[in-house]
Amino acid sequence: MSRTHRALAMLALSLTLATATATVAAAAPSPTIGIEDQNDRLLRNLQAARSEHTQAAVEHARSMERNLSPVPAVGVAAAQPAVRPDAAAPGAGVDVLGTLLLGLVGGLVGGGAAIGGWIAATRRRMHPAAAAI
Repeated sequence: MSRTHRALAMLALSLTLATATATVAAAAPSPTIGIEDQNDRLLRNLQAARSEHTQAAVEHARSMERNLSPVPAVGVAAAQPAVRPDAAAPGAGVDVLGTLLLGLVGGLVGGGAAIGGWIAATRRRMHPAAAAI
């Protein structure tokens, strides 16, 4: 089998794999998003408590501005920076399966291009034999 035939066979196999993967991904059911578990409820309650705390601090600061007299802070703690516990989690509108499939197809195409470039760069060229004197 010549190099050209091997390269074409590899390209055909790669395209077949990408097509099969796309077909399976399209046929798979999409995950449901409306399920809430205990961790979701806890996070929602923590965020609600944090927002109530922030609202109380804002109201306290505004009352101090209106009165122009210092009011001792009784139940207000120092403001903490917002912590993002799951910064790497995708948003609700992101199709995770589609993103993974796009990455797979892009990787296959990029890998095929890299292999094609390597084959073109390392291809042996036949040099004519030197003339005998």
